[in-house]
Amino acid sequence: MTLWWISLALFFAYFIVYETIWGLTSYRRIMRAIAAGIMGRVSMYARMMAGLWAPTVLLGVLVALGRLSFADLGLRGLEFRGEAWLTCSASALALLYFAYLCYCLVALRINTAKGLSVSQPLPAEIRALLPVTRREKRAWILTALTAGVTEELLFRGFLFYLLGTLFPALPAAAILGISTLAFGIGHLYQGPAEAIKPMLLGAVFGAFYLAFGAILPCILLHAMQDLCATDMMNEAAD
Repeated sequence: MTLWWISLALFFAYFIVYETIWGLTSYRRIMRAIAAGIMGRVSMYARMMAGLWAPTVLLGVLVALGRLSFADLGLRGLEFRGEAWLTCSASALALLYFAYLCYCLVALRINTAKGLSVSQPLPAEIRALLPVTRREKRAWILTALTAGVTEELLFRGFLFYLLGTLFPALPAAAILGISTLAFGIGHLYQGPAEAIKPMLLGAVFGAFYLAFGAILPCILLHAMQDLCATDMMNEAAD
């Protein structure tokens, strides 16, 4: 049990120091560096991926040592775990969002192929993050896949297991709320209004995970969401 208390402390230390404080204090500085040509977006994506993979690798170490299993992280098949209303609601939301993401990905690709403008009226904090050149878009694809895998394993799979193990009397709704809030706060660097979107998505992913106990569909939806940003900006020369 001591291991899980240490893990919980490390998780929130990582979350507070890296995801929140570093994001809030460093993101605008990085934006200025990108605008001045001092830093490229590809370098920024590499830093983001390193920051996400570091704690996820530690989960792999725990699995290798036998202290954690893949099933504990939600890497298993679908099973009906919640009440009927939760199962139906989570399934409907997930399917609707999947259909919406498929539409977005296809529409963006068609517009890009036709040479139509796909630039979006986005806040400066978001525009600085999105890829523009072909090279940046290739790097962004890797970043999107990384975020889909690592953030779901950390914020849904591991955090749900950790809280459930340390606080067995804690209701599932409370665990969902803690995970959702942490996930939203971790995106405050994008601006308070923009952080609400990942918070809501985190609630949907978390509800699906509670209903079915499988993390792979959440990873798929998360990665698709980030991949939609690949063609949201007009392409410039490499």
